[in-house]
Amino acid sequence: MKKILFLSLIFLAAIAFGQAPQKINYQTVVRDNAGNTVANGTPVQLRFSIHDGSPSGTVIFTETMSKTTNQFGLVTAEIGSVSNLSSVNWSTGNKFLQVEVNISGGGFTNMGTTELISVPYALYAQTSGGGTTGPTGSTGPTGAQGAIGQTGVTGPTGQQGIQGIQGNQGVQGVTGATGPTGSSNPQTLNITNNTLSITNGNSVALPVVESVMYLETASPGVPSGCPSGWTQADYSFLSQVNGANNNIRTCYRTDVPCQIMYLRRSNGASTAPPSCPAGWVEANYGNTAEQNYVRTCYRCQ
Repeated sequence: MKKILFLSLIFLAAIAFGQAPQKINYQTVVRDNAGNTVANGTPVQLRFSIHDGSPSGTVIFTETMSKTTNQFGLVTAEIGSVSNLSSVNWSTGNKFLQVEVNISGGGFTNMGTTELISVPYALYAQTSGGGTTGPTGSTGPTGAQGAIGQTGVTGPTGQQGIQGIQGNQGVQGVTGATGPTGSSNPQTLNITNNTLSITNGNSVALPVVESVMYLETASPGVPSGCPSGWTQADYSFLSQVNGANNNIRTCYRTDVPCQIMYLRRSNGASTAPPSCPAGWVEANYGNTAEQNYVRTCYRCQ
């Protein structure tokens, strides 16, 4: 939402006869709609327009400048520092100053139009007729010092000043004494079947993939029973294209992960399948209806 600003205006004129500067000093305190001064560093654009004859008269001078508020919300400007005030004919009637303000890029707001009284018209004095300057008179004697006046009443407390810069970091303190050595209590990870545990700590059951093993023998032979730790899931025969049958025993276990290996040789081969490798256990050995010799091996963790 666009802020509504209240401005206190102070006009100070640096005007003198002779070579008078073509500028008018202008100060304002920028406040928000609650009456509080705006923050330090707030960007402000000021647009000054001088109307001839009346508040709505012809604009005979205009200029725009960018300023920044200080910690008290104060903005100071010099009217005539951007455009030249010498273009204004102060001798032709009343002049009115219009002020417009743009806060932080929110667009210009008209703050009103005020008649310029007396002092700015002294700018006309440098173009008016006058006699030559007389010689400088001698310095008069120094007068006696006057009596000390009474002490005036104490003025109101000013606003708090801005915070000072941060001081340098202090030197580092001395290193404290070394604390006592804590007791040694090493812990060991152990795994049993599918249980992972730590000494003096908790344990967790690891997920186990179900292991399945098929024991085959040509009918009427009977394959070996399921090894220790294995459970029989099924026992049946499987018919082949040559009319023969294989007796198949299906075994499984879920407590530990296992690997299964099948070593095969054709019935016409010169050698039987090799024995189970070291670390593997033989579960069954027999021939199938396809005239193949099969050795079933397994190992579990």
